[in-house]
Amino acid sequence: MASYHYMARDRSGQSVSGRLDLPSRAQALRRLRSQGLTPVSLAEVPLGQPSEARQRPPRERAGGHGAAPPARRAVGARGVPREREVDEFLRILLGLLKGGMTIGDAVRQLRDRAASAPVRALAEKVWARLSDGATLGGALREAAPSARRETMNAVIEIGEQTGNLPPILAELVEQRAEARAVRKKLVGSLLYPGFLFLMAVLVAAFLLFFLMPQVRSTVEGLGSGLSPMATFLLGASNLLLLAAPLLGTLLVLAGLGAAWMKRREGGAARLDRWILRLPLVGGMVKDAEVFRVCSLLSLLLGSGIHASEAFLLTRQSLRNRELQRRFEEVRQEINEGAYVAVSLRQHDVLHPTAADLLKVGEETGELAEGFANLRNDYRDSLSERLRRLTLGVSGCAIGGAFLFVAMVALAVVTSIFQVGNSIGL
Repeated sequence: MASYHYMARDRSGQSVSGRLDLPSRAQALRRLRSQGLTPVSLAEVPLGQPSEARQRPPRERAGGHGAAPPARRAVGARGVPREREVDEFLRILLGLLKGGMTIGDAVRQLRDRAASAPVRALAEKVWARLSDGATLGGALREAAPSARRETMNAVIEIGEQTGNLPPILAELVEQRAEARAVRKKLVGSLLYPGFLFLMAVLVAAFLLFFLMPQVRSTVEGLGSGLSPMATFLLGASNLLLLAAPLLGTLLVLAGLGAAWMKRREGGAARLDRWILRLPLVGGMVKDAEVFRVCSLLSLLLGSGIHASEAFLLTRQSLRNRELQRRFEEVRQEINEGAYVAVSLRQHDVLHPTAADLLKVGEETGELAEGFANLRNDYRDSLSERLRRLTLGVSGCAIGGAFLFVAMVALAVVTSIFQVGNSIGL
């Protein structure tokens, strides 16, 4: 017979602790779960150990297993963890929880044996707060503070309170990985056309400001004049040289104006409203935001959260303030008994087809599944927008560069012919 000291949380989220005398650790875990408790830590108590030492948090035992090496403390002092470090922490934690570990044991394992130093540092911070009685979501909120992760922490706390942390955490990890893949695809899709556009600008600058002046000096040295095409290109280059400082000044002033507007009350909301109205960009921003909203709502509603609370938590994840305003109005209408799909359509959060699909799920009682399907639809829509943007920018860059090179070649050739005519060739 062995003795185990445990710390756990009941269904209301309250912290409880006690002692179990059972033959094995597995039986102790089963006993806690059968009582509706979510284990936070479960430590075997050596025979003869004083009761006060048993109940003291492991991190407070001098020289004990919970003491973190000084080097790891230095790593954790570098600042707020990044998103990929939080994702790695959650992914490894999920694997340990699925293996039967308690939350506390899994976090200690990460703190002591994780391959990544930042993950070890994050695990140390989380364990310090777990030892003080915090929930896992609350510990993450303090160890990795970020407004963008507030909804994630709330979802984790809900999983702890309901005793369904592993499946909820698995869905959360999958959705965060999917969102990260979408962001990478967005950046990758813009890099290639951006590179082509930059190369086209550099080629145009070389031809205008280096090659054409050389052609002009050569032609004038032979006692002839430039062709009309060459004259036009040189005039355009001179105009660009004169306009470049003005354009640069206008861009700087526009950036300063946008920064000033964001600091003013209501200015950031107006700026976000204008962004949604921009061609191409506005549609991409909206699709990306709605994709995130549908992912979170499918997770929250699937976890048994009331629609009003789920919408309140999801609103915090929106980065566009105009969409935040619309979403809050939707939430208020839902509290008054309005249909979710109808309200989202009326406030221009969902397009008509998406609203019709969601309404079907709402009428059949499968609202969480409806948002999950919309998440896939908006992900595909965002991918299609990125594909069209990539093709459009790439085509314009390549076509513009080809047209400009052809114009320069025509200007050079016609200038040479004009020289030949002037000397009687």
